[in-house]
Amino acid sequence: MKTFLFGLALCLFVPVTAIAGGSPGVQPSIAMTVDTGSTASSCGSIGDADERYFCEAKAKGDKNTCSSIRDDDKRKYCTAVVSKNKNECSSVRDNDMRKRCEAEAN
Repeated sequence: MKTFLFGLALCLFVPVTAIAGGSPGVQPSIAMTVDTGSTASSCGSIGDADERYFCEAKAKGDKNTCSSIRDDDKRKYCTAVVSKNKNECSSVRDNDMRKRCEAEAN
């Protein structure tokens, strides 16, 4: 029974990055880019929920949609970019994401 539970726990707690082909313990960064011609309806085909919400927020110009993004840095990035407020990028902890945020939030 212990072996079964251990095996079950392994299946349930495998890091998403390992499944997605990334390095364990390293969170893949979100693309956080959307075609300027994107519409909210075209965002529905995006599999990753955070990227889909970012796409919808950008297409609608609605920063409230960013609140659905689970990852804290990605949510802050989304809010800054959609509201075009470069100052909000300073709260993004990931350096690369902060730089992209500052470039895109103009």
